[in-house]
Amino acid sequence: MSSLNPYAAAHENPQGEGDARPTALQIVHDEGLVNKMSDKVIMVTGSSSGLGIETVRALHATGAHIFMHVRDMKKGQQVLEEILATSEGKGKLELLPMELDSFKSIRAGAAEFLKKSNKLNVLVNNAGKYSLRAEPQELTDNVKASATHQKEPQSTASKHNSAPTTSATSSSSTSSSRPSSPPAHQPSTPAS
Repeated sequence: MSSLNPYAAAHENPQGEGDARPTALQIVHDEGLVNKMSDKVIMVTGSSSGLGIETVRALHATGAHIFMHVRDMKKGQQVLEEILATSEGKGKLELLPMELDSFKSIRAGAAEFLKKSNKLNVLVNNAGKYSLRAEPQELTDNVKASATHQKEPQSTASKHNSAPTTSATSSSSTSSSRPSSPPAHQPSTPAS
């Protein structure tokens, strides 16, 4: 067995589910990580089915505080209870509802997470939704949210400067003339 990859031989001849390849939980045990990550906060999306369940199961054994993002809270609660009943991990498991195809739901889920934790050490993006089309209301909500976050108070310098400023990126002229005054955010440099 190689010291760099102790599992290499187990992967040489895969036989499907239940073969000699290790599970994530076996690796947590082999690496001596059971309840060794109690100071870590981990979020796993898609936690109520498939690989998400096994990911949460293995990470919970490390003793970390796990946030399980799920679409179906009832199904998520069943998974959470089953993991707690069988896990030797001492960390917390918490459900956070989130529909990844809704920006409103994503923002609400992120806000709920921030109410419960001030840090995130690991994010496992196990689930996601990608669409080139968004519902009209979603687009409107995103534009409104974006506009709210981008509004900045006018700086003192620009309040008192009545002279127009020229941005280097807004000029499409090929002339080599320089603006009479530099933009307010750039330091003035002497002409050569």
